Amino acid sequence: MTAQGVPLTWPHILAFPMHLRLMMRSDFPFPLAGLVHLHNRIRQYARLRPGEALSPHVRFGRLMSHERGQAFSILTTMGRDGVVVWEAESLYLKRGGAGCGAAAPEMEAAAKMTQHQSWSLPGDLGRRYARVSGDANPIHTSALGARLFGFPRAIAHGMWTQARALAALTPPDGLEAAEIEVSFRTPLLLPGAAALFTAPNHRDFEVRDPTGERLHMRGRLSALAPLEIIV
Repeated sequence: MTAQGVPLTWPHILAFPMHLRLMMRSDFPFPLAGLVHLHNRIRQYARLRPGEALSPHVRFGRLMSHERGQAFSILTTMGRDGVVVWEAESLYLKRGGAGCGAAAPEMEAAAKMTQHQSWSLPGDLGRRYARVSGDANPIHTSALGARLFGFPRAIAHGMWTQARALAALTPPDGLEAAEIEVSFRTPLLLPGAAALFTAPNHRDFEVRDPTGERLHMRGRLSALAPLEIIV
């Protein structure tokens, strides 16, 4: 990992405790339990090395409409020596009630895709990822907790699904400066199975059920121009 740098999604895990503290404030308008991750975009402007000191900052972004309720974003930056080297926007859904604000973003389908990998997801995947990430939302950690919020079984964390796809698509020498953007479409039930599909341009990808019929996540991985001022 030292030569490759840390994965693009790793700083999200580092910042997630700050996300929780933000959402646990007394003036936060939504209950924390049952929030659904809708969309995530990460931009990394320079390779991040294991063990280096980064300065995180998180804040609320926009409130926007969604056909199933209200959505809001959390913005995160990671600084190194006073320069932002990583930033992300996470969009969450509070189901129910009338939406307000701008429409939530949607990603368009790419050209015809072919299957790249198949995955088997164990029933305890949500609990295992919760121990690493700190995201113990009951919709991910137990079937009973998931049913309380309208899901038939526990569902995989969106960030796990994104990180698993990223691991399959990252070149052997890692990524210097890149953007990954994903839209979470339908829940990935646990236990379960899924398949990663990729487009001919090697940028666009989707996670679907093994038959390819049901879309769970749509994403794009793109190269960015690195910051030349960062050594």
